[in-house]
Amino acid sequence: MLGPKTELVLQKYTKVPDGMGGFKYVHQSKRKIKGVLIPLPGNERFVTGKIEVYKTHKFFMDYPKGLTVTEKDRFVLGDRTFDIKFVGNPAERNIHLEIELLEIQ
Repeated sequence: MLGPKTELVLQKYTKVPDGMGGFKYVHQSKRKIKGVLIPLPGNERFVTGKIEVYKTHKFFMDYPKGLTVTEKDRFVLGDRTFDIKFVGNPAERNIHLEIELLEIQ
């Protein structure tokens, strides 16, 4: 993939014990992943008259062996947090992923 590499931390949405016999869900850091992070121009973020998943960035990364990335997970870059809105695997070839993100912080 072309462009400067950025290292994001993948946080998986995980069930953990709450200490009282039950469970709660939290985001736990799992792995640092390098890829290309591209901010989207404003005209690509919102399309009038269509129902669309809002996104602010795209992240292109090599296909992670032994790791599944889903829309429940998120990425962190320093103090910035990105919710995963869509995970695309072009042609289902398991070569790279195209992930659409929404910056929340």
